[in-house]
Amino acid sequence: MPIRKCIFNKTLQEKYPFIKLRGICPSDVLCEKCSTQFSVSYGGGSDVEQHLRSEKHKNADRAAAASHPLQRYFKNVNTPTSKDLEIAAAEGVWAYHTVQENHSFRSNDSPSTATWASISTDASNHGSQKMFPILVRYFLPYEGVQVKILEFKELFGENSDIIVSYVADVLREHNILSKIVAFCGDNTNCNFGGSERKGKNNVFAKLNQITAIEVAKVINELRANLEEKLSSIFLPYSVRRLLSDLQKKGEVQEDYVKSIASDFYKTTTEYLQQWTSYNHSELQIFKWVDLRKILTWVEVQKSMDVLIEKGLIGSEQDTEAFDEFTLFSSYVSDKAEEWNSDFSNKYAEHRWIEVFQYFRDNNLNHTIFQKIVEYVLCMPATNAPVERIFSLMNNLWTAEKTQLQVSSLKAMLLTKVNFKMSCTEFYSFLKSSPDLLQQICSNEKYTSI
Repeated sequence: MPIRKCIFNKTLQEKYPFIKLRGICPSDVLCEKCSTQFSVSYGGGSDVEQHLRSEKHKNADRAAAASHPLQRYFKNVNTPTSKDLEIAAAEGVWAYHTVQENHSFRSNDSPSTATWASISTDASNHGSQKMFPILVRYFLPYEGVQVKILEFKELFGENSDIIVSYVADVLREHNILSKIVAFCGDNTNCNFGGSERKGKNNVFAKLNQITAIEVAKVINELRANLEEKLSSIFLPYSVRRLLSDLQKKGEVQEDYVKSIASDFYKTTTEYLQQWTSYNHSELQIFKWVDLRKILTWVEVQKSMDVLIEKGLIGSEQDTEAFDEFTLFSSYVSDKAEEWNSDFSNKYAEHRWIEVFQYFRDNNLNHTIFQKIVEYVLCMPATNAPVERIFSLMNNLWTAEKTQLQVSSLKAMLLTKVNFKMSCTEFYSFLKSSPDLLQQICSNEKYTSI
């Protein structure tokens, strides 16, 4: 018969107020004095007493007894002088530089200013902690695609209910829940419910959003390429040369190698068909947004119909959209040849920035087209931005920083990812932000976050 686990009950909580429950397991606790995590499942109070006798906890007690709060050594600045504000600005830039350069806030441009946005998320373990970032991607007509961190925290569990609750709360907090048009995550049953997307107990179904479309063109080209290689049983030169040498030695048969190659092309083609056929017709409708050729009203009208049916654009706006189309078509016709020969400007994002800037500078209406393009370009092509966050996390959260709090790590990641200012630009930003300088001058910055 299994031994019943002990829990950190109310009696123990009252006896050891500096020990707090950690997570959803009633036996996992955290000592706030020495920031040590441990379990009381085996012995209950005796586990706590054993921890109190540990050298790490004793050292924390000695340090607390011999130390005074840091605030004691600083004056309370309620009305800072101009010199105080100068020092505060320099101090703020120093902190900003330290984080940006990886030495041992939130962004100014908020997704709330965008018409549509998409979110990406994933989970990664750091020791026993499961870290869960949420990234938002959106398109600003005169600046381009933006990818920012919305939230970064530890989650206790990874089922669809926990993830959906977490994501929805964050989106409500930032007031962008109604603007989300796509969700990107690992291709798991928990996130998407299998290749047919028919399940209901997954994040995708519960968020009730649409799929990404930005990779449709690349996937179609890849599929066509594989189908052509399959029909031709394509073998690269190096393979054919090696095959010829092995045939002369009698070590391999040509028909066998070709059958293996044929099976490979067939398997990869079938895989793409299975996992990329969902909502494929909608992906094709927006193909014109890459601006690789002259626009036609038939293509734009089909896109309008999709957004009208989704309730994202009013049905009465198609006349306004046609008026805008005549202007866009004229401009794009003049620029198409230049764009297609300019490799530095090959992405649709860069082309649309140029278009929208021209229309803004010349006071030309582009409201409807802006909504369509924002809808398309906010879609994530991959989940790579989330993986980059995990790489940054591991670079910052090294073995030497065992006491680094998740809240501090989150602040560092927000600064590195969401802010693109140089130190000089950040200094100017601080000088124009009196409330922020006031906070830097105060003792508030010495409070543990």
